[in-house]
Amino acid sequence: MPEESLRGEAVSMKHTFFLDECLSTYSTAQRDVSPLPSFSFVPFMHAWLHRNITPMTKASRSLAMKSGGHIMIGTRILFLECRGLRYLLLAVVGLLLICNSTTAQNATGRIIGTVTDAQGAAIAGAKVTVTNTGTNVHWNTVTNGDGYYQVLELPVGTYSVGAEHEGFSKVVTAAEPLDINQALRIDVHMKVGSLTDVVRVEAQAAQVETVNATLGGTVTGAPIQNLPLNGRNTLDLALTQPGVVPIADDLGTYGTSNGGSNGFDGISVAGGRGDSVTYLLDGGVNNRVTSNQVVFNPNPEDVAEFRLLENNYTAEYGRNGGGTISVVTKSGTNSLHGSLYDYLRNDALNASDFFDNAQGNPRPVLKRNQFGGTIVGPITIPKLIDGKDRFFFFFGYQGQRLTETGNQGLGFVTTYTPAQLTGDFSNFNGSGPDPGVAAFLQSHPFYQSDPAKAAQAIIDPTTINPVAQNYIAAGLIPTSPTGQVFPLGSGTENPYQYTGKFDFYATQNDRISLTVGYNKRPVFNPFSGANVPGFTANTTDWDYFTNVGYTKTLSPSMLNEFHATGQRWYQTQLAASHPPTVAALGVNIQSDDPFGTPNLYFASGLSLGFDPNIHWKADNTYAFTDTLTWNRGRHNWKFGGRFAIFQANTVYAYQTNGAFVFSGPDGIGSGNDLADFLFGASDEFFEYSKAPDNEHQRQYALFAQDEWKVTPRLTLTLGLRYEYTTPETDTKGYTFSIIPGLQSKRFVNAPLGLVFPGDSGAPKGWYFPDRKNFAPRFGFAWDPFGSGQTSLRGGFGMFYDTLNGWMSDWATDEPPFAGGADFFFDPSMVPTLPTDPASTILSHPYETGGAVDPFPSVIPPPTNVDFFAAGFLPRFGPSNNFVNVHLKTPYIYQYNLSVQRQLANGLMAEIGYAGSSSHRLLTWVDANPVIPGTNNRVLNEGQGLAHNTYGYATTFDGLNNANYNGLLVSLSKRETDVRYLGQVFFTLAYTWSHNLDDGSGFNSRSGQSASYNHHHFYGNSNFDIRQRLTFSGGWELPFARLWSSGPKRLTASWSLYPILFAQSGIPLDVRAGLSHRSSTPGPSGAGDQGVVRADQITSSIHTFDPHQVQTFNGTPGNYWFDPNDFTVPDCFFSSAIPGSGAAGACPAPTYGTFGRNSFRGPRRVNMDLALEKTTNLVGERAKLIFRVEAFNLERSAKLPERMIPGSFSWR
Repeated sequence: MPEESLRGEAVSMKHTFFLDECLSTYSTAQRDVSPLPSFSFVPFMHAWLHRNITPMTKASRSLAMKSGGHIMIGTRILFLECRGLRYLLLAVVGLLLICNSTTAQNATGRIIGTVTDAQGAAIAGAKVTVTNTGTNVHWNTVTNGDGYYQVLELPVGTYSVGAEHEGFSKVVTAAEPLDINQALRIDVHMKVGSLTDVVRVEAQAAQVETVNATLGGTVTGAPIQNLPLNGRNTLDLALTQPGVVPIADDLGTYGTSNGGSNGFDGISVAGGRGDSVTYLLDGGVNNRVTSNQVVFNPNPEDVAEFRLLENNYTAEYGRNGGGTISVVTKSGTNSLHGSLYDYLRNDALNASDFFDNAQGNPRPVLKRNQFGGTIVGPITIPKLIDGKDRFFFFFGYQGQRLTETGNQGLGFVTTYTPAQLTGDFSNFNGSGPDPGVAAFLQSHPFYQSDPAKAAQAIIDPTTINPVAQNYIAAGLIPTSPTGQVFPLGSGTENPYQYTGKFDFYATQNDRISLTVGYNKRPVFNPFSGANVPGFTANTTDWDYFTNVGYTKTLSPSMLNEFHATGQRWYQTQLAASHPPTVAALGVNIQSDDPFGTPNLYFASGLSLGFDPNIHWKADNTYAFTDTLTWNRGRHNWKFGGRFAIFQANTVYAYQTNGAFVFSGPDGIGSGNDLADFLFGASDEFFEYSKAPDNEHQRQYALFAQDEWKVTPRLTLTLGLRYEYTTPETDTKGYTFSIIPGLQSKRFVNAPLGLVFPGDSGAPKGWYFPDRKNFAPRFGFAWDPFGSGQTSLRGGFGMFYDTLNGWMSDWATDEPPFAGGADFFFDPSMVPTLPTDPASTILSHPYETGGAVDPFPSVIPPPTNVDFFAAGFLPRFGPSNNFVNVHLKTPYIYQYNLSVQRQLANGLMAEIGYAGSSSHRLLTWVDANPVIPGTNNRVLNEGQGLAHNTYGYATTFDGLNNANYNGLLVSLSKRETDVRYLGQVFFTLAYTWSHNLDDGSGFNSRSGQSASYNHHHFYGNSNFDIRQRLTFSGGWELPFARLWSSGPKRLTASWSLYPILFAQSGIPLDVRAGLSHRSSTPGPSGAGDQGVVRADQITSSIHTFDPHQVQTFNGTPGNYWFDPNDFTVPDCFFSSAIPGSGAAGACPAPTYGTFGRNSFRGPRRVNMDLALEKTTNLVGERAKLIFRVEAFNLERSAKLPERMIPGSFSWR
């Protein structure tokens, strides 16, 4: 269930127990290892940790979900001792040995510098040794004639640098951290002396980037481990960097819920779309095939650091142009240690949401318990393997028990009163008989032969439709004494996650690394496809990630890396209960899924039924990369390539049990949709088949780049990348295209212009190949003073975007491989006289509509299938989804210029400009709009199509453009000890930017416009947040120093960790909120009423404090602006429009004068805070951490909608 539903104040508490130094006990215990029986490691660990770390009662297990259960300060936690670690270590080894070999890329940095004498002269031929202080693994190199050295592709960690040369004393620097993709500069100054003399000096590492022009930032271990994260999502820390803004799914960026099993809402990096970010985990690509979102998202306890590449990254990076987030998991060391933790959250500590308070809604129940542990060390098997300095492992586990009660943010829902459910509408809404029902009964005595009762709007209970009676008897129809229900449902989300990492240094020149990730996320949804409880569903996601890499040093100047990556995202969605079947309810239809209930949709807002969505889906990626690095003189060359296979296998089950619609005033009955259900007067029925989908793609990439050190102060990076992704194809040829003038030979009865793979002139997949994707990159980095303390960097790059796989998902449910029936009923089908037969709309919808039930569907269809048989299945009527056969790959130009300066006391300042221009971005449009002033659509017989029966054709195409310009400023400090303050770190980030586009995501709904008119929507991007200021950091509180006489156990080791952000309001889209049927045209004649915007009728918009109640047009509420500043475009009040479906009826079709996203919501300010106390246990060998976190301390209200739908009084 979405984390964004957690509003208001919240507090979580954590207890963490560290075992830091168990080596002495471990070395004694390892001599008496006895054989262990074989077992399945993953289920064993899950059961063991759940049993021993979180001892919850059966009752508490059934309740725990999104807050937390009980506060546990663990006597059981202390049971994990060094002997237990020994056995756990052997289990980890067993797991790593049986894991399938899959894939990975690289997640490394490098150390560069110069070696000089006391006078600053370069020392050529000096031996340089770089040592990882955690593993004691070292790398050697020799300085060149300029005294310059570099050591390539080092795993992230902490390193010291040693230098020695005849005639000089040996120098060893203190340890310095190396980040992902960082070129860490450590210069060494040598003094004349003997080689036997060793001089240890503080490292003078320059944090300024003097080599690479890429804009970006790094989030290291201290912020990851300590900053307060609501939901413990590491990727949320990207929002602490300049140029990054949040994206919520209601902004229309994704085709479905983007969080999936990763719990991450998404971000925009330097103006890019949320589905344009590449995620790397230990170097392996970590994106899903379809949504392009992250697959496996390790929790903060398992992450060492991550780096954000925002603008103009080098040619070795590609796939997307909206930023790259590279996450590195923790690695093992020579020290065996571990941790246990438990985070608790409970609604008793939460403040109520502002909108719940305003509406008098109860505070949602929220109980969450997140628990787990880590273990790190060398892999040592007595008498077999001594892992010291060679074999290392890391293993982490996290589980969650979450229970949340909520109503999906929908507020009150209109439903039946107990009297109405029996047919009594004599006191409708407390104002007397419903006039529409009364008039209907008077004109239809079939339902009430007593005129007096008919006048009182009382239906004869014996005439209630039999299918409706079956729904009522099965308890599927909710009631409320007031006719309004605030639906509360209790759901659970209980995921668990494993992360494992294995590093093996076979020799100084050979390193093997393996990362394994597994996450299972079962969710119980109390609402499913309904907006009231009763239709429950179980959705389970599985995330698998594995990568393996082999790094080979071929010579002191040449290194090769080979990587393979495998990932899988798998989801199932099934009803949690056993509802009445279609047959049991008396609905006589054949179905592709007979074990379900037809959904009911009421115009007044009530929805009943199960989620009409994916039955199961699996995305797989297998990738292989190889990169050769060659350092020659002043040139650092890189050459490489990537080959990947994508698979997306899906079985859609959209409305496979059918659905009835009751349209109220626009329907065929009384105008009261609740009464029409009792009459059996549905005005629309639709049903679809199961839709199989087996999409495959391949991706090829090659790159070459030269990092040319023109002078000691100036470095140029020149690169060229080529990328080609094959069009999506279906293994069984279940794709189709529109190419006017072509006749299919594969399906001989297909309409002219509808072609399929195998037909002459048709693509093999959804579209024709696009192979001209060359992307040049250029960057420069200049050290103007030669001190490494200042840099001027800039560059330009071209990037291509991997096409979002959701487009094929949307186009899958189409003829002849899937289909459906969708038709409307006539008022004549409702009985009038008592002698008439009862209505058969609900019991026999096909026969009533004059059609033959086409289900169960036949897949694959015969080659002579009649595309217009009975007008229903295969469906080819009001609307269809297509992909432009000439679709081209989206591309982005990026450019930047920045200045970095290292200040005193470890401060780093940077000010930069980042810009981008994006083209051919994916959207969906109506490719078959009505020609204004006519009743014809574009795709008529004159354009080579045999039938003018094509309705609006939703087509996925690369028509969107975007433009971004931003000023990015940051001031940061790494974790260091500051006099009088203790350990301090922070990042202050400010962004001032403007993001413009004509569609902020392929599903941003502007695609409902005609293909020739989408530029009408060019304006502020959905995620155009003009200004954003963030501060995050940590401070060791100086209680012990201020109270020197106090007990150290009480005053020492207190820390404070805040995250603060303030940002301008998000763009709001004020729409007309038109009520319409699918036959109603919009400005393009294509049913695009949903994107019609209001007309502004005042010179300025009047805004108010939404915390205060205002009254407009007799309606009180928490208004942000005056609704009377707007009106619906006059064209839509034409009497010729409602229900006419006439394309030319509107004399002046318009989308409204108020531009897209021209208005903004209120600013947002938010503070999260963590207070932590660390206490040493067992001397210095163990620590207990008690932690309290509070979120949204200032309790700022968040607007629930970005789009204002026109639900207030316009006139």
